[in-house]
Amino acid sequence: MGDPWKLLEENGLPDGAIRPVGHARSAAAELRLALAEAMRSVEPERREPLLAWLSAFEHHWPRRFGEELGEEGRAALSRLARAPVDANRYLKLRRIAIENLAALRTDG
Repeated sequence: MGDPWKLLEENGLPDGAIRPVGHARSAAAELRLALAEAMRSVEPERREPLLAWLSAFEHHWPRRFGEELGEEGRAALSRLARAPVDANRYLKLRRIAIENLAALRTDG
């Protein structure tokens, strides 16, 4: 696997403004592996984008979230949610994550 952050960004993780994302989802195992690797070295500036992405994914596509990230995704979400966030930045990133994810996850 290459850069886990790049793979997560290709799967909707917000990294700046709303932008077109690819239309091919990564395999669930590959996505879980990228998340695990990212969580091992999550830097403070990447914590909020990752939290926003996981939160939006779980809320709007719960079945897909469970299938693709499962317990690893829930554990990461729980761990990231324990730290304080900048509410305005988080909400902006979450809206971007929803737009990005919608382009990939139109079937539930």
